[in-house]
Amino acid sequence: MHEQLLRIQAEQREAADARTAEYIATENVSLACREGCDYCCYLRVEAYRLEASAIVDYIRRTFTEKQTADLRARLEKHVDIVDDMTVEQHRTRNIPCPLLADSRCSVYPMRPLACRSYTSLHVRSCKYSFKNPRDMKESRPKNAGLERLWDEEREIQRLGFGATGQHPYELGSILLSEVNREFP
Repeated sequence: MHEQLLRIQAEQREAADARTAEYIATENVSLACREGCDYCCYLRVEAYRLEASAIVDYIRRTFTEKQTADLRARLEKHVDIVDDMTVEQHRTRNIPCPLLADSRCSVYPMRPLACRSYTSLHVRSCKYSFKNPRDMKESRPKNAGLERLWDEEREIQRLGFGATGQHPYELGSILLSEVNREFP
């Protein structure tokens, strides 16, 4: 059953990425998001257990033992920092994602929907938000059509995972739990 759910999730992820790429090309949308730009990788991210499980499967297939050990250390440090924080405290601080390595997502092909769907039209706004994490008034400029597409994907995810009794967790916390279960 778990393998079947991972396969369904992979199909949904691929379909969402394809719809996004088609929309961007058709509507000639120019995103500011680029490889190596990591301003958004300091935001609080929520993910479902199955998303974390897919990430762990990717880690098992692609990471070396050293990369896995380094990730576990980053996860433990991350959880030590955020464990006693409220959601609001976490949202107003720049805490690096434990998956971030050398300003790049170490699991980019498997990143959670929350990360996939977070895009910006101007890096200037991302820089400002990074430098001023407590200023919640500043918002990244978005493409309305692309946001509608991702809103639909998030709703599909919420309904699908909700039907299986899942709810979202803070990414680093659920990922550490899954890593510890898979790599004792």
